[in-house]
Amino acid sequence: MIVSLALEGRAVHIEVADYGVAPSPHPRCTGAPDEHGRGMDIVELLADWTETLEERDHRRDRVGLRVATAPAEQPQADLVLA
Repeated sequence: MIVSLALEGRAVHIEVADYGVAPSPHPRCTGAPDEHGRGMDIVELLADWTETLEERDHRRDRVGLRVATAPAEQPQADLVLA
């Protein structure tokens, strides 16, 4: 698995490339069923856009998030202790 982060303008781009074996259509989960399978749903709610690319030997999930610009730094006055 490879994770990439990039800041482009006012957006953060996150990409995860997974070269692992594809899961079976009916994966066996040992935990409670309500505790699995929500990762991409949460990501889709938080992200501005998502994209999944299925390639011959791997899968890439891409996400974009807008970021606010930071205010210009103000010069700080020297602190004087009396």
